Amino acid sequence: MQKVADVEIKNLVIITTLIFFIAPGFFVLYIFVYNRRKKKHIEEKALMQLTFDAEITKTQLEVQEQTMQTIGADLHDNIGQLLSLTSLTLNSIELDNTPKARQKIDAAIDLTVRSIKEMRLLGKLLQGDQLVVMGLSEAIGHEINWIEKSGQHKVNYTNDGEMPAANSQDKDLILFRDFE
Repeated sequence: MQKVADVEIKNLVIITTLIFFIAPGFFVLYIFVYNRRKKKHIEEKALMQLTFDAEITKTQLEVQEQTMQTIGADLHDNIGQLLSLTSLTLNSIELDNTPKARQKIDAAIDLTVRSIKEMRLLGKLLQGDQLVVMGLSEAIGHEINWIEKSGQHKVNYTNDGEMPAANSQDKDLILFRDFE
């Protein structure tokens, strides 16, 4: 009986020893596999970020190109035509016919005012982002300064500190571009 008990104790010691040697091996293997998966996940995440950044850059370039095409079309179709018509009107003035000359001068003034409005709208498109970076209140103040420089209007502007789209440049830009 003693031999059987000794054999069972030996077997128990051998099994326990094997468990103590094998368990750390499995633990090391688990850590190795976990670290490989973690590394792969980080690489996939970095690749996704690069893809996202490339897509953002592509979109920005497309928007920029579309904006430039819009500006070019506005310059050619709107402002260019208004200024050409103004030039034709001024060139057709007959100084010996005062009433008709007055009509043509008034028409030229109207065309010039329309051209200025178109240029201001185009300027807002080009400069709006830069002005709103200063803040909506500052951008509005800048516009008011331009209005007052004409000498025809006096504007009183007060900012009570509560802007509707505080800390949101996108919303500020929309509000600014609609400001007239």
